[in-house]
Amino acid sequence: MRLLLLFTGIISINTSVQSSSSIESHQEYEIAACQRITSNNHNDEYYIGCENGRINYFDNLTSLSKTASAIERSIYEDNILSELKEYTISELKRNKSYLEKLRECLHNSRPECLKIRETILKTIRTEIPKLRATMSMMVPPPNYQGMMPTLYNASIKHKFQNKDLKSLTKDEKLKIEEEANAIKYHFTQSWFKENADKNKCIEQISPTSYRFIPSKGRYTCESFHQNKLTKAVKNKMSKYRDQLKSEYHEKLAKNPILAHIDLRGNEDNKEILNEVTKVISKLSEQTKQSIDKLTQQDKEDDVTLIRNDNILNSFIKNRGATKVLCDISQDLKDQEDFNEIKTDLALAGAALIGGGICAFTAGVGCIIGVGIASETIGISIAQNRYEDAALAFNSGLTTARQYEDRKFERDFTLLLAPLSVTGELVGSGVKVATKAIRYTPSGTGIDYDLNGIRKRDLYRQSVFNDPSYKITSKTDFITKYENYVLTGVELNGRWIKNASATNASLYLDIENSALKRLNDTIGDKSLVTALTNAHKTIVATKINELLKKYPNIDIEVYSDFKSMRFAFAPKELSSDIKAQLTKELNSVYQEANSEFANMVKTMEGIPANENIRGWFQAGIGETADEAGQAAKRSRSIDRSGQIANFQKVKFTIEEEVKNITKYNTKLNTNHPLSRVGLIEKVGQSQNYIPTLEVFEVARKITGPLNGHGETLANELNRRFGSKLSIQDGQDLMNYIRNLDSLTPGLWLKQRVNANLNTANFGGMSGDITGMGARNIRQVALDILRTENQSPRDIIKATRAGEQQVTATFDQIKTKFNQIVKDVLDERQIEYFDACSGDDCVMIPSKQLTAKDEIALVSRFSAQENPSQYRLSFIPSGVKQSERTNLAVHGELVEKHLRKILTGIGDGKIPHSKLKNLTIATKMPSQINKGKIDLIIGVKERLEFTRQEQLLIQKALNDSVEKVNKDLDRETQKNTSNYSAGALAWI
Repeated sequence: MRLLLLFTGIISINTSVQSSSSIESHQEYEIAACQRITSNNHNDEYYIGCENGRINYFDNLTSLSKTASAIERSIYEDNILSELKEYTISELKRNKSYLEKLRECLHNSRPECLKIRETILKTIRTEIPKLRATMSMMVPPPNYQGMMPTLYNASIKHKFQNKDLKSLTKDEKLKIEEEANAIKYHFTQSWFKENADKNKCIEQISPTSYRFIPSKGRYTCESFHQNKLTKAVKNKMSKYRDQLKSEYHEKLAKNPILAHIDLRGNEDNKEILNEVTKVISKLSEQTKQSIDKLTQQDKEDDVTLIRNDNILNSFIKNRGATKVLCDISQDLKDQEDFNEIKTDLALAGAALIGGGICAFTAGVGCIIGVGIASETIGISIAQNRYEDAALAFNSGLTTARQYEDRKFERDFTLLLAPLSVTGELVGSGVKVATKAIRYTPSGTGIDYDLNGIRKRDLYRQSVFNDPSYKITSKTDFITKYENYVLTGVELNGRWIKNASATNASLYLDIENSALKRLNDTIGDKSLVTALTNAHKTIVATKINELLKKYPNIDIEVYSDFKSMRFAFAPKELSSDIKAQLTKELNSVYQEANSEFANMVKTMEGIPANENIRGWFQAGIGETADEAGQAAKRSRSIDRSGQIANFQKVKFTIEEEVKNITKYNTKLNTNHPLSRVGLIEKVGQSQNYIPTLEVFEVARKITGPLNGHGETLANELNRRFGSKLSIQDGQDLMNYIRNLDSLTPGLWLKQRVNANLNTANFGGMSGDITGMGARNIRQVALDILRTENQSPRDIIKATRAGEQQVTATFDQIKTKFNQIVKDVLDERQIEYFDACSGDDCVMIPSKQLTAKDEIALVSRFSAQENPSQYRLSFIPSGVKQSERTNLAVHGELVEKHLRKILTGIGDGKIPHSKLKNLTIATKMPSQINKGKIDLIIGVKERLEFTRQEQLLIQKALNDSVEKVNKDLDRETQKNTSNYSAGALAWI
């Protein structure tokens, strides 16, 4: 407190100053920082005076001691306003400094600046699309006569700027329309649910869907009640749009920079950073103008500063809340709330700017000092000056709502937390507007996945196949079914959540178990894919028809390239209902197989001796993995084509586990594999399993099944110098087959297509080795680590193991992305990368130089496992349709080269040495023609002799020749003419 200033206003005690010195004693405060202030004084007013250098409180003037002097209230008020003005100016100056630092950081390569740029890019790419969607939805779209009404606006703009933003793209419109339809559907079903008990015209279809009972005639249920439903939904949509407006204002309050950026969020890094730089420069200049305005503001207008709750609250907290400070401030506030705004612009603090920047930089050593600046503040806006309102908003002194409405909203609280990077595109506001209908698929929390609920309900009400459809030709059939998608990302994701939590009573798994054989025998992958999809449509339609009898049973559904899966909820279904449902599902499944067989049996391309009904296998169980294991084994226990129940197949699982355990006892230090280092100890136990290399070799064995054991023994002996007998090989192969049969099925929410189709300037593929082998090895570990080896416990353990392997592969893919990022960022090359399964790609924005490629390979070879990635570079100028296949041919060359080289003795290089190489192929610009060069990265402190280098050159020649022959055999053409090129050693 400025006592010296106050003392200049001390007056003598006399009755003439009583009215000018009394201070109203407030019992409640609107100012947050004052709400803990309490008073023991029951009087309505009091006085303050200076006594021995301190301010004391007095009930009346006469109670002031002779040594005290009263302090006139007006002097105290002037002092408060003066300090408040200085405080606001200092915050503006500090935040201008923050803006300048941020602008400088956008073009600086310091580590902290690189992190800030990454955060800015992430924020723009995440928040701008959601902001645009919110703007599109928050205002009712215009209705034009003769046109189909929409639920969103195709053109968007910030009202306060009155400037159109970039128009919505086709993809944006599709996503927003999908969200809008889901919200409307949710409101519709909420009305049905609320009225179902009292309205006999409503029938329940499923736990989350209702409809008007269909009827014919002039007076239908729908015609009688539709207006009520339409009005109710319209009312809820209106409330929802109001909520979106609030979210819109809050989003801009968190980060006002977003209000000035005209981007879609899908632009390249350079365009985004240029736009952000331009906006920050503008805001910095506007902040300077605000400082100048406030500095020149007349003293009589300082009182308008008190109108802003946020700045006042921050100021009082910083100064220290006292009774007198809070009472005076509340008095001033009450008075000013009833006064007309006297100035065009009543400036307040600018911590909002700091908050906006912190939203970009928080978590990365934010260059913004949060402290007092984290208390966001607003500004009083004159009613009649748009230009000053714009100046205030651009300076970061006010919120979007304040700018738009041109008035101060006292209770609008701003949050400075970093922006969220997850969540719906739009739709979170609906959580306030209405209750959700059910719990999530995982059984925890309320289900606000409105889009997923709608899609699941629509799926259940759909008829996917037309029984009257007749196949006119194979081409027609492929056109109809090859690219058919039964379920999408949302439905697959819901099923996976349900299956992971086992939040259902029954699970059904159906797969095309003949898929690989059909691809080989029919020789037409497009036809086989179409056949699988056609079968799915028949099964799905029949199950939907069956479920009409079970409106209280909920479902989640999943499908991928070979399987379809169902979850039947709730988890608490009675045993009688489960038994009845299982029986009827079995009948439906067999009917579907018969209908499918009759539909395709005479189609061109289907061999006459094919048992079409036997292509598919199905299993049912109380968990998703039980159903999957039952489906795997259905043919081995029952060839009648029925759904296999897990209770019947669990005995085969017990037998397989016994065989695995029995073989494990043979794996000890005396085993032939041990003598060449091909077994590894499991933790601190005395148990051993084969190393990853053994599983990798076993997975690549081809040829007649009865010869696989001998081939495996020969291959391991050749590569590693082991001395396995034929019987050893057969025992090992049986062991690995038993493990493989227990590997859980893959649950893929979405199969990302990692290809090089857009690699106009060339690119790089990276095949991650050993994924399948790791899964089998993990099963071996899971069995050894599971105490209770019941089938159910083993299955649960293998699923947990699969998740560990997936996490490991995710780390490997993250490492791939990080290496690419580190190298290309250093060289200032923008790029796109993606991974799908065990395949990754990198697509640069310009053609890589030889030095760029060498830098990448060098960095990959320096990591812990250099041979983990099989790299292939393609140049620019390759036809789009050939780019991905060209890279795959390079990966095949590398694979065959290692196979040719690995071994013991003359002409071979030990695996222990080869595994420390990263070998990248450099492909020609034309597929099936041209030289294939190698870039070889060697792990640090490892040397290859001249003889070994010559062996690798020879192996390249042999590998290229092998790939040419294999490609010619596959295409039945003699067109592959690659040749071996040069080796570049790093």
